[in-house]
Amino acid sequence: MGISILLADDDEDDQFFFCEAIKNIDGRIKIILAKDGNEALSILENFHPDLIFLDINMPFKNGKECLQMIRKDDFLLDSIVIMYTTSCDDADLQECFDLGANLFVTKPSSHAEYIKALKGILDLYSNNKLHRPDMNSFLFRQPRS
Repeated sequence: MGISILLADDDEDDQFFFCEAIKNIDGRIKIILAKDGNEALSILENFHPDLIFLDINMPFKNGKECLQMIRKDDFLLDSIVIMYTTSCDDADLQECFDLGANLFVTKPSSHAEYIKALKGILDLYSNNKLHRPDMNSFLFRQPRS
């Protein structure tokens, strides 16, 4: 696919499952990892990935704060930002939409679900369907098998 992804997530297990799923989908996809929002923003000073996945709950600077900074940066303004979280709270969903995220994804609970979800997101990206959504398409729904 030749695309690049920044994943900001402080949970090493979630990083591992994400990376393994991506390798299963397409080993050519470049993944850069950040363990918190500050590290993600530091990486983004010199690297403009195709997709940015932000966990909401991270130390130092959480995903929402990171999203706010991204949307204020002219260089990153049009970046595709996917909120990637264990939260399924309606308030988090609405706040992330209002802050300008492109998609809201609840973290999968198994390797097979990770592959299915990430393949679905990559398909949306490949078909140019991750630009500013309306609220009805903001919450990512797992593709049916």
